[in-house]
Amino acid sequence: MIKELPVLPVKDLVVFPHIFIPISVGREFSKNAMFESVDHYSSEILILLQKNPEQSDPKSMIDFHEIGVVCNIVKKEAVKGKGVYKLLVQGLHRAKVTSFSEVGGTFISKVEELDDLTFDLAVPKNKALYDTMIKDLVYIIEKGFVSEALIPVKELDNPMATSYLLLAMTLDHLENQKILESLNSFEIVTTAYQQIVKQKNFINMKASIVEDAKESMTQSQKEYFLKEQMKAIKKELGEDKENDLDAYILKFEKIEKLLTKDAREEILKNIKKLKNSMSESYESTITRNYLDYIFELPFSESSNDNLDISLAKEVLDSEHCHLADVKERILEFLSIKKLNPDSKGTIICFHGPPGVGKTSFAKSIAIALDRKCVRIALGGIKDESEIRGHRKTYVGAMPGKIMQGMKQAGVVNPVFVLDEIDKLSSDFRGDPSSALLEVLDPEQNNTFKDHYMNIEYDLSKVMFIATANNVDTIPPALRDRMELINISGYCEDEKIEIAKRFIIPKRVKEGGLRDKDVSFSKPILQDIIRQYTKEFGVRELERQVAKIVRKVSKKKAEDKLTKPITLTKQNLKSYLGPDKFSDIEDNKNGVGVVTGLAWTPYGGEILKLECILIEEVGETILTGRLGEVMQESAKIAVSVIKNNSKKLKVDPEIFKKNRIHIHAPAGAIPKDGPSAGVSLLSSMVSLLTNQKIKDSIAMTGEITLTGKVLPVGGIREKVLAAIRSGIKLVILPKDCKGDFDNIPEHLSSKIEVKYVSSVFEIFKEIF
Repeated sequence: MIKELPVLPVKDLVVFPHIFIPISVGREFSKNAMFESVDHYSSEILILLQKNPEQSDPKSMIDFHEIGVVCNIVKKEAVKGKGVYKLLVQGLHRAKVTSFSEVGGTFISKVEELDDLTFDLAVPKNKALYDTMIKDLVYIIEKGFVSEALIPVKELDNPMATSYLLLAMTLDHLENQKILESLNSFEIVTTAYQQIVKQKNFINMKASIVEDAKESMTQSQKEYFLKEQMKAIKKELGEDKENDLDAYILKFEKIEKLLTKDAREEILKNIKKLKNSMSESYESTITRNYLDYIFELPFSESSNDNLDISLAKEVLDSEHCHLADVKERILEFLSIKKLNPDSKGTIICFHGPPGVGKTSFAKSIAIALDRKCVRIALGGIKDESEIRGHRKTYVGAMPGKIMQGMKQAGVVNPVFVLDEIDKLSSDFRGDPSSALLEVLDPEQNNTFKDHYMNIEYDLSKVMFIATANNVDTIPPALRDRMELINISGYCEDEKIEIAKRFIIPKRVKEGGLRDKDVSFSKPILQDIIRQYTKEFGVRELERQVAKIVRKVSKKKAEDKLTKPITLTKQNLKSYLGPDKFSDIEDNKNGVGVVTGLAWTPYGGEILKLECILIEEVGETILTGRLGEVMQESAKIAVSVIKNNSKKLKVDPEIFKKNRIHIHAPAGAIPKDGPSAGVSLLSSMVSLLTNQKIKDSIAMTGEITLTGKVLPVGGIREKVLAAIRSGIKLVILPKDCKGDFDNIPEHLSSKIEVKYVSSVFEIFKEIF
């Protein structure tokens, strides 16, 4: 990418990508470039090294190296009385100058952005080099040659940034310019490592000289030296070290019987290491942090479960509306725990659309059990170490999220919520979902070992509850560890009840209002749900209620609330604006137009399908971003019609002169799956026989070449979508009767269902 930037010339300094560096600006054209960058280029500037540092007024491109670095001016500060500015700049990326000119006393260049160099740690040779480099870097930091503050721990994850920073600290500007122009990342990292080795050798040489000098002392000199050194150490430490060691030993004795043999040996080894190390050394700090973390973990502390089944039921009912099957499963768990306290139970995964209360239900379970609740968000985690922890040999090592959660809980039996487990990902740093396999297996997690802790820890008493939107993205092995419980969403009546019992009282209280200041009637809540939300959860409903409450709160704060506000159809738009969705549902069908039912990870949806005849010979046209499986369903439907043309009263000659165009509106949204088979077939039969399909009818099901209707999934979500859309009759595969029977009666009673096993049974219902 080519872009134009002002140029800041420097005499004896090279800026690298990824690093921050201070620069003094005093020359007039340099100050002009600085002001031009801040005023017109969003603080971006190109820093170029002069070929001759003695030249005070470079004129053209021949006076500069053509490779520089595009930087961002982070901070600008004038030095009083000197006409000089101090800048703090951050290197962004390398760039090559393609043209160079002077405009009004400012150098302006056009530059081509060069790709960042990468150093692939997945290559064994690269990994070995970088690990060795980091080990020696830690060594020279401990010896005080490089300040630990100059090497931020987060930069150590970026080999190029670490290498550039080290080279900027050790090499002169000409050598660094060669490094900047190099395209060999392995060579750059190797050069940085060579500089570390030089400093390490220098440190060792100094130590050897000191050691030789000590050995040349007389015995009395040695004794005097050692005694004075011991006095200085004791003066600095007093009795602190001994007290710390005694405290660690006392803590160890309290939990010793709860530990395995290996765990006892590991902790004692670290206590001994602390005893033999210098108090202010880097190793001593690491050891102290490790021991502190170990002794802050719960090993025997636990909360007493509330095993009163009726009380737990009351708590769950007071916190959540409906979800009877989910509550029943929790009460079953409590019953087993009451009869058999040593039972390990299963790992539960709540899955369903956003906003249906998966996470809040998990927290309600903790309240019902009277357990502490810990939640960690797994969305976007790529590094296995986030679960298992980092090994102590790494700079900045720390325990994984599981052990951090246990420390936060302070008990061995919390409710541990693993939020968004379906959004884990993986890269070269490992697969965190594989690390969770041990955590979520009751037969294995009693000996879980975090890499940082390096001791076996018992997680078998923890109640793990995961949440997910789409279980299909969870790896099969991990999905197999969990019991899946679907929370599919709420119908309109359920949303109204949730709003009255939970959302409105909560938002009114947060808005600083009284209950009587604003009132929501059932018809108004229906209007809000139908005209301003389109979801299976209640998150958007809560936002709309909050929007109304905020406006009422503003009136009250301005002393304009003279009387309580009653929301009506007439004033609702003044609070929420124009309708987002039509409250008149599209339940109309027609000739060649049919309503299907589809499942998505965020709930069910109605799917309109339409088809027309085109007077030209050719294959069936499919539009509307139909997936491969749905396209195959359309081809099957055409074959069924051709094979049964007499029975369906379709003229076979029609296919010789025409072709069918099938379209699914909302063309920007991808659609796929076999459950549209019956809808596609019904649409085409309606078109070819010129029969109108009844209104307020929707259908779902897979078809075969012989005309059978096969079962499909997501029945509850699809039926909810049909109810929400005002559908009166749903046609389902006969084998889905069990799925429909599992839908609560207060929902299933709102709609009529016809079960079919053959496509010919459908036509009796829809025409």
